[in-house]
Amino acid sequence: MARSHPVRIGVLNLLVVVIALSLAVLALLALVTAQAGARLSERQADELHQVYAAEAAGQQFLAVVDAQLDQLRQSSADPQQMMRMLDAAAQSCAQAAASAQEAAEAGTTGEAHALTPEQSATPIEHLAPTGQTIGVLIGSFTTEQNQNLTCTLAIHADATYEVIGWKQAKLWSDDANSERLLITE
Repeated sequence: MARSHPVRIGVLNLLVVVIALSLAVLALLALVTAQAGARLSERQADELHQVYAAEAAGQQFLAVVDAQLDQLRQSSADPQQMMRMLDAAAQSCAQAAASAQEAAEAGTTGEAHALTPEQSATPIEHLAPTGQTIGVLIGSFTTEQNQNLTCTLAIHADATYEVIGWKQAKLWSDDANSERLLITE
C-alpha cells in the first residue's frame, strides 16, 4: 500500500506572500521616487527659465546702453554731461531691457542708476585705469520668482563701457513649500 504524503504548502504560501509584499513595497517606492524626480525636474526647469529671462534682460540692457553711448559719442558731450544724460536715461534703459520678450514672459522688473566716482562705494581707480572712468552704471533685473541679475558697467570718458560685474543670485523667499521635495497632500 502506497502511503501518500500530504504536500505542505504552508511554507510555500508564506514565501509567496512575503515576496509579493516585497514587490509591492518596491513598486510603491519606485512610484514615489519617480514623482519626486518629476517635481524636481519641473522646479529645475522653472529656475533655469528664470535665469535665462534675467540674462536676456541683462543682454538687452547692454544693447540699450550701447545705443545710448553711441548717441553720446556722436554728440561729443563732455564727461560730466555724459553721466548726467546716462543717469537720466538709466531707468528707461532698464525698463526697455525688462520688456524684452523672454524677460517680460518671466515678469522681470528692472531698475538702473548711474554713479559718479564720488557716489560709488567701490573706488573707481580699482575698476579701470585712473582718468579714463567717469562713472558706473548699475542695472538690476528681478524675475517673478526672485532670480536677480545685477550688471555693473564702468563708463569711460570716450563714451565706451566695460562690464565690471555680472552677478546672478536667487533672492531669499519665505515660501516654506518651495524647498520641500516630497509634498504629501
